[in-house]
Amino acid sequence: MTIVMTGMWNTEFFNTWWAFVGVLICFISIIALLFILLEQDKKITLQEELRETRHAMELEQSHYKEVDKRRAELSKIRHDFNNQLAAIGNLIQLGDEDTAQEMIKSLSSEIIKTKENPYCHIPVINAILLDKNQVCEEHCIALEVDLDLPQTLEVQPLHLCSVFSNLLDNAINASKNTKFKNTPLIRLNSTVDGDYLFIKVANPSNKPPKTPAPGRGYGSRILSDIAARYSGDYRVEYKGGVYTAIVALCCPNPG
Repeated sequence: MTIVMTGMWNTEFFNTWWAFVGVLICFISIIALLFILLEQDKKITLQEELRETRHAMELEQSHYKEVDKRRAELSKIRHDFNNQLAAIGNLIQLGDEDTAQEMIKSLSSEIIKTKENPYCHIPVINAILLDKNQVCEEHCIALEVDLDLPQTLEVQPLHLCSVFSNLLDNAINASKNTKFKNTPLIRLNSTVDGDYLFIKVANPSNKPPKTPAPGRGYGSRILSDIAARYSGDYRVEYKGGVYTAIVALCCPNPG
């Protein structure tokens, strides 16, 4: 009788032990899977940051090349400036004011084209806007820009690149994939209110789906992450055929 009881106890013990081992293995497997997923997510995030960094560097290099080009154009205009003024003066003396005015307009237009910072004083933002404006022109989209930026902005250039690039990419994609009777217009503006910088992009659009299509929505995630990093917010609104996205960044003036 004692032998039977001992055998039953041993069987129950081993069953309980193997059940415990099975649960432990499952638990360890789940932890390992979570760790792998977290590592993959970190890897994807790092790859995206690296891509954004390379993009920012390429844009800045493009910007400085454009600056050199504009300076060269300005040098040509300066070289011939006195001759242009003399010709305009002669036309006025001869009473040909219409031709003189046309020459003044043409000269003014050429000088405006040589402006080194056509949008703002921050090189990476200028580079992005020059690039995106070219994309807009290729797709017959109008881009209207009105930026109010402080002289010192406590935001990393990489993050500025990501914010402006993703906001405008989303707006351009929506505008070129929607049929309009008139030329679609994208409006970009920024304002400062207290310690916060607000960057807003509005564009005409079809009503966006509640759930992004596969492979979409990563830009919105980047915008949300950057806003959170600067104690800010990223929000969107669709109303009356217009999609509006706003990024708020807390960047107090160090002065």
